[in-house]
Amino acid sequence: MSKLKLKKAPSLASPEAINDVVRRIYDDINDIVNSVNNEFGDYDTQRGKIGNIRIKKVDNESYRLEAKTSDGWAAVGLSILEEKL
Repeated sequence: MSKLKLKKAPSLASPEAINDVVRRIYDDINDIVNSVNNEFGDYDTQRGKIGNIRIKKVDNESYRLEAKTSDGWAAVGLSILEEKL
């Protein structure tokens, strides 16, 4: 997935231009879906692109929030809260 960038609305003078814009919107949506649509626990420790975020279950009561950086994966521990927020 390429780095997502802010988009500017194009002028739409023809039906072909509208079709092109709609196609690009769906391409962007599909890039987002593909970057986050992994099964829980289905990952390779080396796979991922800078900026990816994932959650890894450590045991029955704790998880790790991991983010891919230019130096590798960084992680912070998470625990299940007893009270509901």
